Amino acid sequence: AGLAKNYDVLSADVLQYYYIGLNNAGPILSDLNVRKALNHLVNVDKIIQTLMHGNADKVKSPILPQKPYYVSNLPDIEYNLPKAVAILDQSGYSEKGADGIRTKTIDGQPMRLSFTILTTGKQLGKDVATLLIDEARKVGIEIKMESMDFPKILERIKTGKYDMANLVVKQFPGLDDPYLAWNSANACGQGSNYCNVNIPAIDRITEEIRTA
Repeated sequence: AGLAKNYDVLSADVLQYYYIGLNNAGPILSDLNVRKALNHLVNVDKIIQTLMHGNADKVKSPILPQKPYYVSNLPDIEYNLPKAVAILDQSGYSEKGADGIRTKTIDGQPMRLSFTILTTGKQLGKDVATLLIDEARKVGIEIKMESMDFPKILERIKTGKYDMANLVVKQFPGLDDPYLAWNSANACGQGSNYCNVNIPAIDRITEEIRTA
């Protein structure tokens, strides 16, 4: 009581963010609509309030709010199961197998919406994965959790043989260089573009930023 009376106790900002990385080069996750549907399954507010005890802020881009060039009016990606269902139905993943998992036939092969999320043994990562697994099951998506040490996770990511992974980015107070994590030159094990993003517009912008 004396401490609270005589001092203001604050939590210092930490320049890092947590995210679930999706392999954009995966056989199913290369479909933008599947990735959009998965976005609507992540209840970020619940993660912050229940798993992180309110000690975190929602961010909407890899540029953190502490940076002067952060864009604050980006649209929110809402947690919305019906919207995820609508996207999957419109994308052809409307059929369900006997196990309730959505399936789409691509080039004569049935593609089940079944993924694995990699996470370390830390409780937060396992809890986030469990929450996503439960939400995915509600809309006909199967997600399985695989725990391992981070060096092994990184090794798997660099080979491109993964679907999803719980990841964290730690930044420094200086200028950001998004080329490293978002340019296609650093994808597929060549650098830290772990999600294997390959979009010409992003390549052009991240290259221009380096010389602006």
